[in-house]
Amino acid sequence: METFNLTDYDKIITALFTKKYKTTRKMDRVDFTKDELVEIAKKLKIPLRNPPDVVYTFRSRRVLPNTILRTGNWILTPRGKGKFSFTITYSNNNSEGRTN
Repeated sequence: METFNLTDYDKIITALFTKKYKTTRKMDRVDFTKDELVEIAKKLKIPLRNPPDVVYTFRSRRVLPNTILRTGNWILTPRGKGKFSFTITYSNNNSEGRTN
């Protein structure tokens, strides 16, 4: 995992994706929960007061870290209360208006 200039949120979302993504088969969706975000943050010893803000940040304000985007054009999507997914998209519009 790249650590150069990564924010705490970058570290959390990258560690979560790396844990859940299976390179042995093609995946169009990688599901995770709010509890898994909290678990990853604890393992990384990163205080996390508002776990859903990690998802909101990468849905609305920032582009996902390069470590994730190297595997495909992923976006974050809600799946229900406390449930989310990395979802592969074949459009290139997910980075408009967001910063790295």
